[in-house]
Amino acid sequence: MAQIVELLGTFPKHLSMTGKYSTEIFNRKGELRNIHKLRFWRLSDVLHDKYLLARREADFLASFLLPMLDLNPEKRATAGEMLNHPWLAGVHPLLPTEPTGLGQEVQDALEAGGRGWGVWERARGQRVSWARGRESLESRRSEEADSGMATSEDR
Repeated sequence: MAQIVELLGTFPKHLSMTGKYSTEIFNRKGELRNIHKLRFWRLSDVLHDKYLLARREADFLASFLLPMLDLNPEKRATAGEMLNHPWLAGVHPLLPTEPTGLGQEVQDALEAGGRGWGVWERARGQRVSWARGRESLESRRSEEADSGMATSEDR
């Protein structure tokens, strides 16, 4: 919780007082219990200082991530709202649009105010066989690397 507060700021009081374990985590002022010294570190600074992104790139990525990380769920941006963010410009959708039309189904769900989660889950299920095949290949490579052998793809 302390790291969340350091990164995103203090919790709105109405949120810090309504959870099941709120009284164990927050005092009656809405401040963290037992943690008095916090080092606030903005997300763009974390991306720049820790992950070595250029300042401009860090600021740009943070402008995309922060609305989705808003501590207040009523103010938090949805995936649909973020689809038009400039950070996603030129990105091709991962969901197939042909022949199932699944990409359009997700878009329709998002436009209707939903999050498209169920549609995404179905799409994820369609890709499970590919993922299992990939895991198998990576496992085989790891075993061969441990034994000093290389796969035919590595040669």
